[in-house]
Amino acid sequence: MDEHDKLAVDESHRIAQHEAVKGEVRREVQAEIARTVDPFDSDQAEAKSVAESLKHKAMGEVIDTEAEIERARGVARISQGIDYLFSLLYGIIGLEIVLELVAARDTNPLPSLSIDLS
Repeated sequence: MDEHDKLAVDESHRIAQHEAVKGEVRREVQAEIARTVDPFDSDQAEAKSVAESLKHKAMGEVIDTEAEIERARGVARISQGIDYLFSLLYGIIGLEIVLELVAARDTNPLPSLSIDLS
């Protein structure tokens, strides 16, 4: 072998060793970074689980509130119906009082209708 070939082989060995050392250093640095980042990952995972818990709780509260609103609407409609019936009854009673005050005859159809309705 000539001197030039020995230098080329020696240089390629040196480059291969240098690359091996660089690879080993890279693995060690990445392992160190992974160890350093791992506590942050657990904190992030905990924060994520807390956020999910709060999200589920908020969704549950919204669903409960919607159900309460629907129940309140139903009760309000029933209450409006009862109010309407009582206002009709009060109107008929008021009509009877007015007819009595003006001394309407009982043979007329309007006074007899109001008496029949009440």
